[in-house]
Amino acid sequence: MDYKKIITQAISEILKTYKCTTDFNLSHPDNLSHGDYASNVALILYPLINKQTDYKSPRDLAEAIKKQLVNNGSLMEIIDKVEVAGAGFINFFINPKALIKELEHITTKEDQYGSTKLNKQQTWLLEHTSPNPNKAMHLGHLRNNVTGMALGNIWEF
Repeated sequence: MDYKKIITQAISEILKTYKCTTDFNLSHPDNLSHGDYASNVALILYPLINKQTDYKSPRDLAEAIKKQLVNNGSLMEIIDKVEVAGAGFINFFINPKALIKELEHITTKEDQYGSTKLNKQQTWLLEHTSPNPNKAMHLGHLRNNVTGMALGNIWEF
């Protein structure tokens, strides 16, 4: 499950209510106490809409966005907690039950987890070993061979 994509879609839906689209950041914070994901959406959005709204600061806007996120039932199935921090960052904590459910999904798929049928009908030519026949083989040729075989195996997966 792509938690980042789900959170991004939920935030994008909220941005529509402000009749504004903007690029925002959703990433893993360096400090784990700040959650599994953190977003700067309120900090980016505030200068664009502060003339049209009654929000006094990006933090006030972040609190309003948080309330809307918490009311999103499908989002809260995977999110344990949403909190506002600092000047207006929004921190997301993934629900441990959702992580356990994802691990169960991975174990049922076993070796097929992560594989795709995308582009399986296409034919690809992967040339990875082409040593000069007039020169001696050396370790560099082996490296290219191993790398090429690894890429071929990944593509087949």
